Amino acid sequence: MPVGVVEERGGKAVVLHLTGVFDAAHADSTAAHLHRAIAGMPPPPLVVVVLSGLDLLAAAGIHVLGRFARSCAQRGVRVAAVLDGALRSVVEFAVRRSMLVFATVDEALAGCG
Repeated sequence: MPVGVVEERGGKAVVLHLTGVFDAAHADSTAAHLHRAIAGMPPPPLVVVVLSGLDLLAAAGIHVLGRFARSCAQRGVRVAAVLDGALRSVVEFAVRRSMLVFATVDEALAGCG
């Protein structure tokens, strides 16, 4: 099952809701979709990636998120992730230098705004 991405644009941020299985088999297509979602955005925007709708977040998916955040940072774009539960600490550790992780979209908007 490929990763679905639903975009919400408004105000100071683009919110990307991910669903499905984010693993090695879907890493390249998801990375391309993430980059398309922010193409042409004027800095300093914020991208919030909501991971709580995923059925599976594998190491390859976490790696893609880190690369995406670093790429965005080079353009002046801030990236935050939203995830709760047991995986949150794993994701926080893995992407600690490239993005912040929050429990809710509202927290991400407040914490990065």
